[in-house]
Amino acid sequence: MKALYKLFFPVLFFFITMQLPAQVVQRGYGFAEDFHQLPYFKTGTQTYQYSSTDPAEDQFNDYTHWLYSTKDSGAVLADIKGPGTIYRIWSTGNNGDSNRLKIYIDGKQAPAINETFNDFHDYPPLRDRPQVGSGGDKFLAWWSYMPITFHDSIKIIREGQFRPFYNITYHTYTDTTAVKSWTGNENYSKLENMWNHPDAEPVPEAGDIPISKRVKLMPKQVATVFDYTGSGYIKGIKINSYLADRNFIIKIFWDNESKPSVEAPVKWFFGSVDNGGDVRALGIGTVNSNGYCYFPMPFWKNARIELLNLTDTLTRNMDVEILYNIHPYPELLTGYFHAVANEVEKPGKKYTCLQTTGRGHVIGMAKRMPKGGHACEGDEIFYIDNRKFPDIYGTGEEDYSNCAWWKNSYNAYPTHGAIGNDCYYRMHYPDMLVYEEAIDMEFEAWQNYYIASVVWYYGKDKPSLVMTDSLDVMNHVSEKEHGYQTAGEVWAGVKTGNYPGKRISEKEVTDDGRSIEKYSAFTVKTNPGNKGVRLRIRTDHVNRQGVRVFVDGHLVTERPWVILKNNYDALWIDDDFEIPIRYTKEKSKLNIRLEKISGYNNWTAYRYAAYSYIY
Repeated sequence: MKALYKLFFPVLFFFITMQLPAQVVQRGYGFAEDFHQLPYFKTGTQTYQYSSTDPAEDQFNDYTHWLYSTKDSGAVLADIKGPGTIYRIWSTGNNGDSNRLKIYIDGKQAPAINETFNDFHDYPPLRDRPQVGSGGDKFLAWWSYMPITFHDSIKIIREGQFRPFYNITYHTYTDTTAVKSWTGNENYSKLENMWNHPDAEPVPEAGDIPISKRVKLMPKQVATVFDYTGSGYIKGIKINSYLADRNFIIKIFWDNESKPSVEAPVKWFFGSVDNGGDVRALGIGTVNSNGYCYFPMPFWKNARIELLNLTDTLTRNMDVEILYNIHPYPELLTGYFHAVANEVEKPGKKYTCLQTTGRGHVIGMAKRMPKGGHACEGDEIFYIDNRKFPDIYGTGEEDYSNCAWWKNSYNAYPTHGAIGNDCYYRMHYPDMLVYEEAIDMEFEAWQNYYIASVVWYYGKDKPSLVMTDSLDVMNHVSEKEHGYQTAGEVWAGVKTGNYPGKRISEKEVTDDGRSIEKYSAFTVKTNPGNKGVRLRIRTDHVNRQGVRVFVDGHLVTERPWVILKNNYDALWIDDDFEIPIRYTKEKSKLNIRLEKISGYNNWTAYRYAAYSYIY
């Protein structure tokens, strides 16, 4: 009993709040400092990334490729309209850099941040500001996880002829609820306390029940270490002295499911894939075969945890400690926890970490890269909600893991680490990958050798986004059905080309469309029970297209529709526009009018689709 009391004794900070809220709308640093919100669906949030990815998709030229230049030759790294939060800025190649990084919030003339790139990141990791630092391979990588929230817009500019590599990962929001722009006076103490103690145990609260048992498994033996009927959530799982073999497996079943939501080697489950070293991450990790996981895991009928020794080896005595709480999360607002392991001997041109449908968000992954050559140059190419355009397109796995110039030296931080033997981990907290319909996480595979991974995510099988209508531009029947009109048409014709990611998406697409310099208008059908509507356009790669969006005569004031993507040799773009529920509530049809904004390029459309949020 003393051991249990010590295990769950209060720690210096709260991983979770003491009460379970009925609904969560925390955004920005308020979300980043509240670990207990992880299971809640993030509907109303979208995930995107800008990066210096090479347009020609070469392995080694992922630098200098900013969005566009300002009049004074500044390199624009990000330009976002509407409410959102920058959660991650990663770069390399900044040594000796004296040029300044300027961040403009909500259209103000004076930058909210105006420092050299080095000064912006130059804080010792895990000491002064754990969310801003440099480290990794001989301190050649620089990162910031300081949430920078904006109500109206944000623009990030780097002075001079920008050479360094960069990734900027961010969330946008459908509406402005609970959005407060960054001032520089935010209190990050709770967040920093969390990140300085990533392996801290959950704080005790009413309803907690601890379980502890010692387990020793014969070869081919299975043991059920937790079996509970009722509702609640698991707060913590610890297994000490586990067998670090890929055939020593953990399975977790929720609510009478026949296939487990969690199935992975125990070592992988705790974040160290294949022959990787120790992990010290936010919420999950393992040191010397002693693993911890503090991701909240809701259930509403029952939960069962099994350990399977599929090896020919007798395990040591393992101390298994599980903490669960009998107070459930709201079932309609939260997802099940999943951990999906995958391995492939010869992946070919791509490796798939996760393909799933439904609604949810990815909170992290661990991976082993293929050995040999430049394995770390495989770009992450993630497709969200069946967009054919990859909104997460990075510059290589060494960069995705917040490292650089892969030297394979060991490092471990709350959000990422290079843990030896071509293995790493990367948390997507707080920059989680939100999906409403589907997600497909792919990596380029430049070496055709063994790759393995585990992905942690929350989700349920039913999507919250349903297509309710589509308009095929230049199809006269479709245009007539949707009352399609244009003014100031400057081009109509046919084009053939590819979407970005030619090593992964090789199929050419032929489509016809129109380009206008004044306005276009049309109607789309929606579900009258919708909780908002998403519009999707297929357009060609002419950057900085922009229109104002009117719904039934009312201007959508949350944002204009601006298309601004990283430059690729590929032709096609899929881009989405979120319409809040206040414009769509109880409507079965919307009248859409798109008016070109002065100073932006002509608006070109090949097809539109309308999706209704139903949840």
